[in-house]
Amino acid sequence: MAYLKVKCMVFTGSLGHIVDLAKLEAKKELHASKDKEFLRIRLRVKETKIHLHLFADGSYLLTGPKTEPDALEIMAQVASMLAQ
Repeated sequence: MAYLKVKCMVFTGSLGHIVDLAKLEAKKELHASKDKEFLRIRLRVKETKIHLHLFADGSYLLTGPKTEPDALEIMAQVASMLAQ
């Protein structure tokens, strides 16, 4: 019998404000890399396969979390970092 296993989920949304990508890139603990092709920054969550693609207009694409609560926790951490 076939079964379904969730391996990766993709979440999209918006922070609702413009993001200073240069400021984020300067924070070494974020493992950030600026994309030369788009106005976005890619953040890798330590020791996981989760990546956040954050665009200058505040929209984001979150790949890798296995559950919605994991995604919400990560976005709460990101919002906290942005507020600093």
